[in-house]
Amino acid sequence: MFQKEWPVLVVDDDADVLAVSKLAMRDFKVNGLPITLHTATSKAEAIELLNTRLSGALFPYVAVALIDVVMETDQAGLELCQYIRETLDNRMTQIVIRTGQPGVAPERQVMDRYDINGYFTKVEATEDKLYSIIKSGVREFAFVSQALAQFKTAMYTVRVQTPAELQIGLRQAIASASANAQGQPIHADSYQMQVALLIGNRLLVKLGLKPLGTEGDQYATDGRAEVIHLKATPVNDESWHITRHPAPPSTAERLLQLYLIKIFTTQARRVGFGAREAVAH
Repeated sequence: MFQKEWPVLVVDDDADVLAVSKLAMRDFKVNGLPITLHTATSKAEAIELLNTRLSGALFPYVAVALIDVVMETDQAGLELCQYIRETLDNRMTQIVIRTGQPGVAPERQVMDRYDINGYFTKVEATEDKLYSIIKSGVREFAFVSQALAQFKTAMYTVRVQTPAELQIGLRQAIASASANAQGQPIHADSYQMQVALLIGNRLLVKLGLKPLGTEGDQYATDGRAEVIHLKATPVNDESWHITRHPAPPSTAERLLQLYLIKIFTTQARRVGFGAREAVAH
């Protein structure tokens, strides 16, 4: 959710393929953010990367993995797909097979057996084809990871009993989104986040707010900065949520944020959070 870039992993034992991939993707951007390419020349090297530099404590770090089939063995790429999905239990990284030997791994069999998201041959691997595959894969990863992060955070908030627990839990959830498997910040310069949630304290007046949802809530944007205004209801106070995004959010992402704010503000009312206290910053 808080990336400054989109990590893409390319696994292929052909140095020329890796070089061409780097050249083709050098200017790729998704939602205004650049692609950062990581490469591996074997299944073993890819596994090492996924367990160290490219690991994530709460969510997978790699948005898209582009994997060759035939490397150190005829099935190495498929075994890597299985490792990602089953051993790492990573269902979020978008896996795409790019193979020079489609007869070794027929498309339908691979799609059904290995829970992958795309398949194409190296003959088809034009720059436009790579662009569409990477862009659609990153978009899917971004939406799914944001939804999962918000659902997990919401599940925590419904269990808290005091304002202090609510504050601590939200700060921990935000911090864990950019931590690796050892709990240390991963690629610290690859994440950016500025978030504030205030409840019961009118921060802004007349900002050209637009309707958001169907219950009278509103939002406004100014470049990458955005404010969501949640109107007061019998179960929650009026609140303003101000965020500076790394890239403008989609409508679906904005609605996800709205519903998460509704949960926060309802829980804040339930645990007795003060009307002028900040929930997360």
